[in-house]
Amino acid sequence: MTFDSFVKRFIGKAVDYDGVSGVQCVDLVKLYLYNVFGIRAGAWGNARDYWLDFNSHKIMKENFTKIKNTPEFVPQKGDILVWSGDISIKNNYGHIAIATGEGDTHTFYSYDSNWNKKEMQKVKHTYFALYGVLRPKNIKALFAAPDVSLGDYSLTNVRGIYNFAGAKSGRKKVKEITRNAKKSATSQKADNNAYLKAGTAVSVLETKLISTGNLWARIPSGWICIWEHDKDKLFIK
Repeated sequence: MTFDSFVKRFIGKAVDYDGVSGVQCVDLVKLYLYNVFGIRAGAWGNARDYWLDFNSHKIMKENFTKIKNTPEFVPQKGDILVWSGDISIKNNYGHIAIATGEGDTHTFYSYDSNWNKKEMQKVKHTYFALYGVLRPKNIKALFAAPDVSLGDYSLTNVRGIYNFAGAKSGRKKVKEITRNAKKSATSQKADNNAYLKAGTAVSVLETKLISTGNLWARIPSGWICIWEHDKDKLFIK
């Protein structure tokens, strides 16, 4: 199950995954670990113990990287967030949730259970009492490439034009692209690398998902990356 499929299936639902002490924040993370990564979490203690005892669980060390919170830190989509017991008064348990990928160095959003209500919900947090995150090593397990039909689209970002699908194929020069594409190129110098401006109309003639997980599209002038797996970002609309 992908991250988005998981969210769609369980948002608004309260699930007591382990059948212990009712619906807790750790139940959502256990549900996430099992459905997205195939990991069956054991009785690993309270929410904060996922951080404090991380090195005690081999399967977590194999699949996640422990990253400490810093002033410059911003969680990524799919990160497991862990808070200390200082998150609220007389809290010896801490808190745990799943990052949505939205936020900055001041605030961020996550999917939480047992935060004001039992059901899984989207919550805005500050960084107060946040230990850090457990980041999945296999990002490909989180996201599935979008289904892009052949046809006409508009670029949402500047895109480089390549010889084939994949950056290793090499960039095309401005002199190598079509006359129509040159009108929307960021540079008109013949020997410069060819980039198309955001807002450029493109015709997708073929798509190819390569080993990096990125989705590429063939247009009349060559190939462009239209979806980046690690960022789960689509560059056409």
